[in-house]
Amino acid sequence: MTTLKELRELANSGERMTVEFKETLSEAVIRGLSTDFASFANTSGGIIVIGIDDSHNLVGYRPEKSERNRISQEAGNCRPPVLIDFQKLTFQKKHFLVVNVPVSSSFHCDKRFRYPVRVGNTTQFLDPAGIITLVRNRLFD
Repeated sequence: MTTLKELRELANSGERMTVEFKETLSEAVIRGLSTDFASFANTSGGIIVIGIDDSHNLVGYRPEKSERNRISQEAGNCRPPVLIDFQKLTFQKKHFLVVNVPVSSSFHCDKRFRYPVRVGNTTQFLDPAGIITLVRNRLFD
């Protein structure tokens, strides 16, 4: 995503299996990121766009350096750690942070040792049977 038009199209399409929006990086949002990261990595990969609100408005957000470090720490809190990458976007004096989470060949739990996956635009947690099925699918794909 490199243009304002692409960002607007993304916002208009709404959240889905591979896209999550966060208006800001509140303490609650930061604490929940390990779950978001593990769910994307366990499913199809995805992006988290910080600076888009629940109504899909492009409100913008400019995180402090310490917040980017905390985002990275939350990815490291997953087991095994989830690889992430950042992209900063600026359009019309509004800043956005896109956190890219690639699909992983490993299977990740969040910092609370739960195994999340994306189902549509929500995060669900696998029970033991779901974990076994996912591991089997990964082994034989």
